[in-house]
Amino acid sequence: MRSFSYLIGNIATMCRPILTSVLLISLAMLSGQASSQTWPEKSVRIICPFAAGAASDVVARVIASKLSVRLGQSVIVENKPGANAIIGTELAARAQPDGYTFLMGGTTTHAGNPSLFKTLPYDPVKDFAPVAYINGLQYYMVTSPESGVRTVKEFIAFGRSNPGKLSYATGNATGTIGAELFKAATGVEMVQISYKGPTLGLPDLISGRTSVMFADSGIVMASLSAGKLIALAIAAPERSKLYPEVPTLQEAGVPGVDLTVWNAMWAPAGTPDAIVQKMNGEINAVLALPEVVRAITDLGFTLQGGPGQTTADLGRFVDTEIKSWQRVVKQANIPQQ
Repeated sequence: MRSFSYLIGNIATMCRPILTSVLLISLAMLSGQASSQTWPEKSVRIICPFAAGAASDVVARVIASKLSVRLGQSVIVENKPGANAIIGTELAARAQPDGYTFLMGGTTTHAGNPSLFKTLPYDPVKDFAPVAYINGLQYYMVTSPESGVRTVKEFIAFGRSNPGKLSYATGNATGTIGAELFKAATGVEMVQISYKGPTLGLPDLISGRTSVMFADSGIVMASLSAGKLIALAIAAPERSKLYPEVPTLQEAGVPGVDLTVWNAMWAPAGTPDAIVQKMNGEINAVLALPEVVRAITDLGFTLQGGPGQTTADLGRFVDTEIKSWQRVVKQANIPQQ
């Protein structure tokens, strides 16, 4: 009888760590479920890795104001620009995956940078959970009236007649790739002048200290309307309804420079899926609001033609975009940095 009791005691002792582990795992699962059911219980931040006024920043603030109402908590946009949007993107990737930090990124952060840089301090796929596709953008080739040119043809002619005198301003991967594609297609040499964000490069462009920039309509619209900049062309397959008089680069004699770009929302990898899915639903609901549609389309951005509304749609889309931009960079012989 004593041997039997001793055996039972030994079995219980051996099983205690296993039972403890099972209990801890169960409690963690229940805690995760509870937190996702009550989320959000405090303010939510959206990291924007670009300077204020950039497309991602403007759209993030439009969405954040509506999300604050729907979620019942403040949704705050934090600008963390620098290093081609790498600084802010890495910050978001390393954030606690508790549902209170999101990233408003896009082509630059999740397709352009992986194509331009040999190494990155974040992995665009492994370090993030896709949340929602937001919008598409159109990129323009713009210059200052001080440049003296009014067409792409004149710009090319000036560059060929004055080697070493042209430069391009850039603050993100998309703008850099656009300028490098233009160089490859035309043979015109331009020196790259980098800024923490595209908007920060505008003063030098307007004054004529830099020659040209490839930037989205949200960045350059005010300067175009005020006559401080001139749009030489749009880097898209079709003309824009916003500026129908501006030719495409194809029409201007420069084929192959198509910058079809986009914005999207991510969470740090490991964020509870229930929270990710809830945020996806809330963003899609916000994007359907007439006032939001109007605010985004008035900037020349598009809400159609995206990958779909689910998190899985965005994940598949990003995989395709990374491969697509890698091909573009390789075909244009753009050196990795």
